[in-house]
Amino acid sequence: MFELTAGEKQRLEKFIRENKTKYSKGIQDFFDEAFDIDEIYENDFMGQIYAYLFTEKYANSPHVYIYFIELLYNKFPNLSRSKILEVASGYIPGLAILINELYKPEEKITCVDPKLIGIIVPRIIQKKEYFTKRTDTTKYDLLIAHCPCDAFDDMVESVLTSPTNMCVQTCPCRSFPFYSKWEFDYYMEGQIDRLRTLEDKGYNVEVDKTDAYSYTFSPVVTVLKREFPKIKHSRK
Repeated sequence: MFELTAGEKQRLEKFIRENKTKYSKGIQDFFDEAFDIDEIYENDFMGQIYAYLFTEKYANSPHVYIYFIELLYNKFPNLSRSKILEVASGYIPGLAILINELYKPEEKITCVDPKLIGIIVPRIIQKKEYFTKRTDTTKYDLLIAHCPCDAFDDMVESVLTSPTNMCVQTCPCRSFPFYSKWEFDYYMEGQIDRLRTLEDKGYNVEVDKTDAYSYTFSPVVTVLKREFPKIKHSRK
């Protein structure tokens, strides 16, 4: 992981001081009782802050967002030309900030989450709302999410209704409603099997393990439109 200079630590402390009340009570308690300016944290909400405050440094450091972005780019090499909707982006759209830094997309990335705290970020459209299966996705080329919790179910329903490229690092916490790993696996396999019905509509469904979470059994689930060869007919 990266390290912060004295000046960067001051900048981080100032950000937390000015924005702490915009976070949930649990995170506010963390800032008040457990936060240590000399530590680097791997929590999603801290990663979002690092991505916002120290974009270039964080983009060049190995961490969960970067592992996911590398896989995302391998799946979608035309990422910079895609119109992207990020679901459940968190308090600050850190993943979108890093994609902007690394791949300079031609289109603005749209981020949806009711928790967004309103930090203005260039070339990112932020919508403080829930993603649901009724959200209009027709203007986007690609839906992405990093640990969207139960929003994953809504993404599945949306893509089944309106087939779209999608890449999701599913969330470990999604296993909480289940009593065992077996039940979680059964649920996840059921959702993947449902997505595989899109193969009749010209899509591939791929399931990958990543280095993003060494302790998790939550896979990355990708739906991507197949590229069919263009047949050239000879002129007679």
